[in-house]
This record gives sequence, C-alpha cells and structure tokens, in this order.
Amino acid sequence: MIGICFFDARAGQMMLGAVEFGAGRMDSAYRHYSTAVAWDPNSAPIRHELAVLLSRMGRPREAVEQLEAAARLDPKQAEFQFKLGLAWNEAGDLTKAAAALEQAVRIDSHHARAWYNLGLARHRLGQPDSAIEALVRAESISASDPSVPYARATILAQLGRIQEARQAARRAIEIRRDFAPAIDLLDELR
Repeated sequence: MIGICFFDARAGQMMLGAVEFGAGRMDSAYRHYSTAVAWDPNSAPIRHELAVLLSRMGRPREAVEQLEAAARLDPKQAEFQFKLGLAWNEAGDLTKAAAALEQAVRIDSHHARAWYNLGLARHRLGQPDSAIEALVRAESISASDPSVPYARATILAQLGRIQEARQAARRAIEIRRDFAPAIDLLDELR
C-alpha cells in the first residue's frame, strides 16, 4: 500500500509539474518536478523532465546535471544523450556537446536530430568534413527536413564548394518550396 501511495504522489507531482509547465508557470513547475525527483531520485524520466524545464528556464548547467544523472540511470536511452548534448551546447561547451551527441548516435544510429546537431557542433568546432558527413547521415534518415540540406549548403558555401552548396540548397527547396533561408542562399551563390 505504501508503494502505491508513493507512486501516486510522485506521479501527481509530475502531472502538476506538467500542467504548470504548460501554463508557463515555471517556478511552480520546478517545485513539483523537484519534489518528484526527491521522492524518486532513481527515475531517469523524471530527471529528464526536470532537465527540460531547467533548460527552458535558462539554467543549462543544472539541466546538464539532471541529464547526466538520467543518462547514468538509463545509459541505453539515446534521447537523454541527445538532450545532454543540447544542454552542453546551451552551457557553452561544444566539445562536451559533440561527445554527448556522438554517444546518442552510437546508441541510436537513426536519431536524425542527433546527427543534425552533431553536424552543427562539429562545424562550430572547426571540423567541416565530419560536420558534412553527420548532416548527410541526418538527411538520409529524415529526408523531409529542409534545415538539414540547408545547413550542409551553408557549410559547403563557407568552404568555397559552391556547386555542392547550390545542390544542397536546391535540395532544401525541393523539400519545401518556400524555405526562405535556402532560397536566399541560392540567390547569394549565383
């Protein structure tokens, strides 16, 4: 009976936190999520939810702490590594962001957003060739997202590989005819 009450109380705190988060009452959501974590510190999903909230609140270092704990608790969950990579990026550590994103794609090689963000991180780390490889991988998984070939086009343009950049920009426009960033880039590359 105590276990049922414990679960119900923790679940209730999570539900209240979600309602408050959805209503934009971040401080109240934080109190509810923190209470749920205190009641069940070994729940990776609860720590993940708290991390998402902390990130939204502009507290990336605290989000990193929660996501690292979630990843330790459930090391086979690619989404935790993916979100950890995003949190490290928000915290300003691209090397750790790339490492977490690499771990995410090792766990789930079909995680398109992890490949995409890994490409962006590698580009910012001065690794354009491996950035392009990651973006090509993302595009092969999620062929309906114009931001992926557009990101590839911008990197290729910066490298002076204009013909390839044009092709990538055209691919973004094929996916979504009104994708303004790719249209503008293609105009610049003429």
